[in-house]
Amino acid sequence: MTTTVRVASLADASAIAAIFARVNPHECDHAAHEGRVREDIARPIARVTAAEDNAGDLVGALVAWHVVDEVTVVDVAVSPTRRREGHGRALVEELLVWSRAHEKRLVLLEVRASNTPARTLYAALGFTEVNVRRGYYADGEDAVEMHATLALLQASAH
Repeated sequence: MTTTVRVASLADASAIAAIFARVNPHECDHAAHEGRVREDIARPIARVTAAEDNAGDLVGALVAWHVVDEVTVVDVAVSPTRRREGHGRALVEELLVWSRAHEKRLVLLEVRASNTPARTLYAALGFTEVNVRRGYYADGEDAVEMHATLALLQASAH
């Protein structure tokens, strides 16, 4: 299964919002997700990417904000029925490539402590767990803060 990652457009907002709403139904409804996605697509400091499968179906998305030399992953989600196919990896790898090309120093994210598959993926891509934020999510679950220092990743790639 190949994944194509591309910059999202406003035409993708509803499909991306549907994925985020399925993955995080407790956070807000589809309309609220769509409004946030539309705002991020229009936001100069945001990078919103969409993952498509071989058939051209949108199966995942990533929202990141970039300020000066840092990038923060705001949200990343893959349709629950399409997980474990490499779409999430493709989204994060594309962000790392873009971040290096734009001379970013650090990529930051938070992930649910219980999300072992995501934590394992991020670690495999060079992220390090640096802190736990107790009770971070609305349901009281902890978040694990992770970061990837791009200069270190570049040096180890050589």
